[in-house]
Amino acid sequence: WLPWIFWAWLGAYQKSQKIEIKPPSLPPAGGATEGQGKIENSNARCGRLFSIFNFQFSNNWSLVCGIFLAATFYAGGIYLLMYTGLAFILLLFLVRRPRRAWRVTATAGGWALGFASLKLIPVLLWLRQFPDQIYAGSSFTLPWLDEILFGRHLHGSNIIFNQQSGWHEYGAYIGYAIFTLALVGVSRVARNRIVRGLAVASVAAILLSSAGPELKPVFDQIPYMPRSNISRFILMGVIPLSLLAGFGLDYLVTRAA
Repeated sequence: WLPWIFWAWLGAYQKSQKIEIKPPSLPPAGGATEGQGKIENSNARCGRLFSIFNFQFSNNWSLVCGIFLAATFYAGGIYLLMYTGLAFILLLFLVRRPRRAWRVTATAGGWALGFASLKLIPVLLWLRQFPDQIYAGSSFTLPWLDEILFGRHLHGSNIIFNQQSGWHEYGAYIGYAIFTLALVGVSRVARNRIVRGLAVASVAAILLSSAGPELKPVFDQIPYMPRSNISRFILMGVIPLSLLAGFGLDYLVTRAA
């Protein structure tokens, strides 16, 4: 569902640029009594709030994005949703209109919570009744990047040395061809703000995925949070790498043309 989530989010963001919010203008100071001015000012503020409310719910793309987010949750992708939420935060720093991006994200998230409540509420009650007693410790991933990104290990134990539970790839395999295209995309980092953001996000995610042993005491203090091995956070390094590969492919096609 992840590609469809971001496809719908992009549609919502693009449509938000076409919707103009024109709140009622304030009346001139002269020619109105003090009481009338307060009433008209209050009406103007209400008009602004209504315009924003109407803006949110006239954008059907946010509704579609919320449906895909809820479908991910029903499919059991709670960890993917947590990572996707972090990706939405990153988007705020990459787009030209952060406020519009925030409104789109908040609206889509609201729709998703509504659609997912049939399963979400029982899950939250269950986690409250049966909290995890201990965090599943992770290993450092940096020494094993070659195995993780190129080794194509899907499941099993002892794939990563000192991993306290079985390693699951969770989409971390990227392959040499895509990685090479990503490097070509990174070569455009000086000319493109989005490329710079993706490169920073990828490096940060890979480093964070290797901090599992250091974060274990922190996670042990929040048993109500759905959690797993922090080493699996490397997925959030693979997604930016894949997008960078797209930039690299575009660059090569442009040069060939």
